[in-house]
Order: sequence, then structure tokens, then C-alpha cells
Amino acid sequence: MGLAYEAAENEAIMFLERNRGLVLTKDARAAQRIATVVKLIPQLFAGDLDRQGRAQAAWDFADQLRDRRNHAAHPRGTLTSAI
Repeated sequence: MGLAYEAAENEAIMFLERNRGLVLTKDARAAQRIATVVKLIPQLFAGDLDRQGRAQAAWDFADQLRDRRNHAAHPRGTLTSAI
């Protein structure tokens, strides 16, 4: 599910870059990319609080998945590190 969500996230960002003037640096990391899109949500869905809320929830979930992948890839305090 995480991979599918990441693919959808990338498509959404490419759409925003092409059609809404989103500007990201080439080396923008996932957290930066997500935070930049989240800041645009009020503009993208001006006047529609329901859509703003749904978009915010979707990007919050994307950030949670990103954080989980990051922690899984870089575990700290595991049993093997204590031995």
C-alpha cells in the first residue's frame, strides 16, 4: 500500500508542478515535498473546507507512511545493537 501511495503522491506533485506552479528543488526530500504541498492546500481548495480537510488527511497519511518507511530503514535501539 505504501508504494501505491508513494506513486500517487509523485503523480500529484508532478500535476501541481505542471499546472499549479509548484516549485520544488531537484534534491527536495520526501518530507519537504509533502510539507510544500500541504502549504498549498488552502489555495488549491479555497472556500471548500470539506475538500481541504480530505486533502490534508491524505497528505498527513502520506507523511505517516514516509515516517514509517524511514524508521524501518534506519532502526535505532534494536536488540542487535544492544548486543
